[in-house]
Order: sequence, then C-alpha cells, then structure tokens
Amino acid sequence: MTPILIGRWQTRLATVATLGIIVTLIFALAFGSLTFFAVIFAVLVFGLVWDVVYNLLQSLRWDRDWPAAFHVATGVIEGVLVFVVISLWGLPGIPAGSVSLPLFIAHYGTAWLVIFAWVEGPMRAFFPFWRFHGGRLLPVVAATDLDRRQRARHALSVTAERRPTRVTAAGLLFLASAVLAGTYAPLLLIRPELVLELSSLPTMPDVVALTTVAARVAGVIALVLAILYLSVGTGLLAGRGWARATAFVLAVLLLFVTVFGLVLVIGGAQPGTGVDVLSALVTTAIYIFIIVALASSGPYFRGRTA
Repeated sequence: MTPILIGRWQTRLATVATLGIIVTLIFALAFGSLTFFAVIFAVLVFGLVWDVVYNLLQSLRWDRDWPAAFHVATGVIEGVLVFVVISLWGLPGIPAGSVSLPLFIAHYGTAWLVIFAWVEGPMRAFFPFWRFHGGRLLPVVAATDLDRRQRARHALSVTAERRPTRVTAAGLLFLASAVLAGTYAPLLLIRPELVLELSSLPTMPDVVALTTVAARVAGVIALVLAILYLSVGTGLLAGRGWARATAFVLAVLLLFVTVFGLVLVIGGAQPGTGVDVLSALVTTAIYIFIIVALASSGPYFRGRTA
C-alpha cells in the first residue's frame, strides 16, 4: 500500500468515525431509526474501496494533488452509488427501497458537507503536516536507504525500552475483544438458531428466516472485527504507529455507538435491564480509557519509529 492510500484511509476513518457519526446520531434521534447508522457504515465501506481507485487516479497526475473540486465530484459519485445499491438490492440492515431519496440526500449530504468543511478548513490548521505527508494524520518523512539503516539500528537500541502500562492494557483489551468476537462469530454462522433460543422472539417462519439472516450477517461482522482487533492488539503491543491510529479511530467509533445504545436504554426507547445499563457503562469506560491511553502515549510510539 502506498503512503497516500494509507493517508486516505486514515482520513476517511477518522472523519466518518467522528463527524459522520455525530451527524448520523442527530438524524437517528430525530427520526427514531437506526437505519442511518447502517447507511453511514455502508458509505464508509464503499468509500474505503473507492479510495483505492482514487489513489490510482491521483498517481497519474503530475503533481500528485487532489483538488477540492475532485472531492466534490467523488462525494456525488459515492452518494449516487450507495443510494442505487440500497434502492435496487439493499444492504445488511437496510432493506431494498427502504430509504427515500430526500431523506438520504439530507443525511448523506449533511454528513458529507460537515466532513468536507472540516477537511478543507480547520483540519489544515490543527494538522498542518496532513496536507504534505500523503494525507496521513501523523507526520511521515520520506527515508533514504541510509535513514532506514539508522532507524533499524535505533529500533534495536530501543527494543528494551519499557512499554507504558496503559499501552499494554489497551493492547490486551483489543486482544480480549478479538477472543470474544472470534468466539461468537462461528456460533452465529453455524448455529444462528441460538439467537431464537436465547431470545423471546416468536417462532413464526418469517421471523425465523429474518433472524437467521441477521445472525449470519452479525457472524460475518464479528469475524471481521475479530481479525481487526487481533491485528490492532498485536500492533499496539509491538509499538506500531499504524495500530495506535487505527485503535484510536475504532475506540472513538465504538464509543459513539455504545453511548447511543445507552441513551436508548435509559430513555426507554429500547428494552433493557440493569445488567444491560451496567454493561454499557463499563464498555463506555473501557473505550474512554483506550482513547486517553493512546492519546497520551505519543512519545513512546514516536520513539519506536524515530
């Protein structure tokens, strides 16, 4: 992967996981529907694939630049593609034709405009190196062969450097999450009927069929998350900068989702017990700890890559 493609992915994940989720949360609360979260997730997944195409196109430009006009064009193209797919075939959590065009334009357009305004304005002030380092959120300087040899020797010299306890804890939390997700994934994929057995859902044929599909989709998502958590957890324990950036974005995204679920349970919009509330509070605390731990561990990770 090229540095520019990595930078594109970092920027997209960071902006959608923060600004995109905030806008989506407002729409979900206003219209009382969780479908907006499925839509923004679909936009993110399709966007990560589109970034590969954009990276190839950008490599053909003599200055390797991507002007603001290109951002506008790609935003329109991505939105049209996602809406067409939803309208004709549907996506996990989004039945075909269930999203109206005006509501999609309002939700997607608002999220895109907020992200575009941030990237083209404040982000350039808060991350002055972002524009000149391939779109990466953390500064990267091109290295010569001599630089690489010196960095390799430096890496050997700091191998014994003590890893901060908070980084170790964050890495172990992601590894524990990988184990949990990896345990649930095969159960949901192989025995989706367990969802019905453990719930109070009626056993009508339509409900059984819908629950089976939903359980298998959840199993695929759990499997992907298990692989992602495993990679991030091992990367954090190894002091990798990419793992820190990825873990930070994941923690922020999952924190928003958890807080939103907690608001629904406390507000009575979604049935839940005291155990559910306690579990959500503990999960929220864990994500806040990870965010704070990674945000305050910059010197350690920079030392590992210096």
